[in-house]
Amino acid sequence: MWTVKERANNETYHIWDVEGDEVVMSRTILRCMKSTKGHAHPHEEIYHFVSGSGVMEIDHVPWSVDPGRFKIIHPNQHHRVFNMTGEELVFVCCWRAPQ
Repeated sequence: MWTVKERANNETYHIWDVEGDEVVMSRTILRCMKSTKGHAHPHEEIYHFVSGSGVMEIDHVPWSVDPGRFKIIHPNQHHRVFNMTGEELVFVCCWRAPQ
């Protein structure tokens, strides 16, 4: 069974999660001139950037991101997304659901 829930809607971002038995997909709208908090976790995660442009920092190395770009986050890599433009940055990410 799939469930959809709004995880956050604030001045920084608007996030929805779609959760299944084996996978979670999250859609984020990162507001203009904002950044995610940054985090690391023990599982892989795949990001796909849908619209806008920005920078994704992976283990303190910056990578430019724009529509169509994929980034793979390996276990325990610290990652954070920055939107330093006047346009919203939209991305989706997915990872294996906790068992």
